[in-house]
Amino acid sequence: MKTRLFLTIFTVVSLAILCQARQKEYKLSEIGRCKTGVAYDIFSVKNYAYVTTNHGVTIIDIKDKACPEIIGKVITDSPTFGVFVRSKDLYAVTFDGQLVIAEIQNPRRPEIVTSVKGLGEADEITIDESCAYVTLEQGRLAIFSIDDPAKPELVGSYDHGGSLKGISAKNGILYIAARRRGFLVVDAAHPASPKLKFTIPAEGSARSADIYKELLIAGSHTGPVVIFDISDPFSPVRLSRVNEGGEAYGVSVKNDILIVADLQRGILAWDISDPSHPLFLAKISCSAHSVYYDGEDIYVSAETGFHIFKLQDKAG
Repeated sequence: MKTRLFLTIFTVVSLAILCQARQKEYKLSEIGRCKTGVAYDIFSVKNYAYVTTNHGVTIIDIKDKACPEIIGKVITDSPTFGVFVRSKDLYAVTFDGQLVIAEIQNPRRPEIVTSVKGLGEADEITIDESCAYVTLEQGRLAIFSIDDPAKPELVGSYDHGGSLKGISAKNGILYIAARRRGFLVVDAAHPASPKLKFTIPAEGSARSADIYKELLIAGSHTGPVVIFDISDPFSPVRLSRVNEGGEAYGVSVKNDILIVADLQRGILAWDISDPSHPLFLAKISCSAHSVYYDGEDIYVSAETGFHIFKLQDKAG
């Protein structure tokens, strides 16, 4: 009897503590910025941020968050929209249909090692294992083997027929934002023959996607950001929705915190430790295109350039 009573009290106290933690008040504050011109996509590794602009990729030293410093650039022939960094290599895709690969071992002196032309208008790129996946406005997905980054090889493609935007990948499973057609779940375990397995309808125009643990975060233009359970990757289960009627151009999750880059509303944060019941935390104005959250700081590419924000407990 005493044991049961103790367990009951322990459970109630634990729930009370959890509830109190979720009821804290938070704020978003800008702690740094850098003039890059209009910025589209962003990727961050350690002390550097890589920001796409109308002239290529700008490399920013972010060791001092209050005073980020431009230290290098990868110049391209047209606006650059998507960027991904792995190891010492940077991968970028451009409006005029190029995949550009640069060696960035010394971020102050990046060197383009190769480029692939003729893809069509490219929007975003992600990397999973030994493959790079590029989404194209013409509705095609291009798959490259990058075992040797200096010699990328086109090994597969998937034609969907509608404009493709954001993409996220895990273990050869792709989640692709395909505007009015929704979110595509594509099995690319065999890159030469990717197969559409499931289509998730979108309310609005599917725009952005991110994978966190066993969750898919699916962002839309003029629609909600929806959280799905993808423990079975080919049978997503809808858990909840936030940011109704927004313009979620980018989404990023770390440490159970969801950050949304909304072109009109700004940067918004939710606690998704209980993904079925997200808790809104804070927002701040910014014409945001993309976001990268590393669990400490929030890096944003926007109409007004590069910004750094921090989510903080108001009491702290």
